[in-house]
Amino acid sequence: MPEPIVVVFKAVFIWLIRWIPGWMLRKKFNSRAVVEGFGVELMSPTSLDIRLDKDDPTVRLYLRLLNFTPLTFEVEKIFVEIQVAKRKLGTMDHPERIRVDPYTAMPPLRYGGFSGMHDPKVYLHLDVDTGRAASMREHLEHSQSYDREVELMIWLHGTSQVGRFDSPPMEPRIPAASAGLRL
Repeated sequence: MPEPIVVVFKAVFIWLIRWIPGWMLRKKFNSRAVVEGFGVELMSPTSLDIRLDKDDPTVRLYLRLLNFTPLTFEVEKIFVEIQVAKRKLGTMDHPERIRVDPYTAMPPLRYGGFSGMHDPKVYLHLDVDTGRAASMREHLEHSQSYDREVELMIWLHGTSQVGRFDSPPMEPRIPAASAGLRL
C-alpha cells in the first residue's frame, strides 16, 4: 500500500498538469516518450474470437487502453490488421473517440479482472467475406499446427496534452488455440 504522502502528491501533480499549457508540457514530455507510456492490451485471454465457419465468419476483439503517464489521452482511431498463419484475414477500425485519464485504463481494471456491465468497451468487429473464410479454412487444414499463429497489428491515433500522436504498431502474436480460432 503506497504511503499517504505519495497518494496526495500524485493527486496534486495530476491536478496541476491539467492547468499547465501544452507548450510548457512539450518541453518536459516529448511525443515519443509520451506514446511509450500509453499502450493497448487484449482485455482478457478470451477477448479475441475468430470464427471461420461457413454460416457467419466473424472476428470479435475486445481491447483495453492503458495510460501510465500523468497526461490525458483522447484516442480518435484504433486500426487493427489481422493475419492468421501469415495470411491477411482483414482489417478493423474503431473510429469513436475514447478518453483515457492519467494513470488509468479504459475499460477500467476491476477486482477479479472483470469490467462493470456499464463500463465503456473498446470493441472491434469484422465480418469476414465467405470466400476469404473458405480460402483461410483450406489453408489452415493444410498448414502445420505450429504455423497457425494469429498476428495482430494495432495502431492508435489521437491527441494528448502535448499534441497529436500516432503510435508505432503493436504486434501481439497469439497461438491459434488461444485466439478462439474456430473453423
